[in-house]
Amino acid sequence: MAELVGGEQRVQKPNNTAVARGADVAHLDLVEGLDASVIDDLFGGLSVVGVDAGEQFEISGDDIHCALVATGRLALDYDGAADRHRTVTLVEEGDILLRSHASGPAPKFSVRALGASQLIMVPNTRFERWIANPVFVQALVRQLAAQIADRELAAATALEPRVEHRLLMKIGQLAERFGRATPQGLRLDLRLTHQQLADMVGAVRESVTIAMGRLAASGDLVIDNRTIWIPYRDDPVDDARP
Repeated sequence: MAELVGGEQRVQKPNNTAVARGADVAHLDLVEGLDASVIDDLFGGLSVVGVDAGEQFEISGDDIHCALVATGRLALDYDGAADRHRTVTLVEEGDILLRSHASGPAPKFSVRALGASQLIMVPNTRFERWIANPVFVQALVRQLAAQIADRELAAATALEPRVEHRLLMKIGQLAERFGRATPQGLRLDLRLTHQQLADMVGAVRESVTIAMGRLAASGDLVIDNRTIWIPYRDDPVDDARP
């Protein structure tokens, strides 16, 4: 569950908007089992905002309660002091992004598209319709609970003192969500750069490069270009090769 308050000076607000239809979200697990007419009632007519790769976006407007990621993948960034920022996690199709309702100073979060993405803006009145549907609200609670668990793991990872441990935990977290099972282990095809990984674990790129080499040498990871495998623990490390 993310609360967004991105800095006004640098957050761009895309102009490419459209109107949502129920069919636009029919592929999401969030609406699995719902009739097409119900999906259209929940999502039809909402504004869809297109965000290009590399573009940042802020959820704003007193009438907007949250946004749903309809397509694409985005990074949830935290902007800290001294121009340092950290990527807290990645969000993808089906994730919910809540607008901040903090009354005082709030952490500076923003979302940044890793590829062309679409977000559906959900006003307060429509959100009330969402929670009035007993079937859909169960799916919504499950989705938000999964996102909370993801953030809790991200927080636990940040407390690890060694870069290697933070990297291994973060890569394992990403593989569980975005990877796929192969005979060699969990395969992560996000093709993240060392700088992107550094942003996720609060380290500098050079430290991540050294740590990745150590993890590969120890057999904790198998790396081929920017594809990463996490060998299955029950298998001999020497057999975990692409």
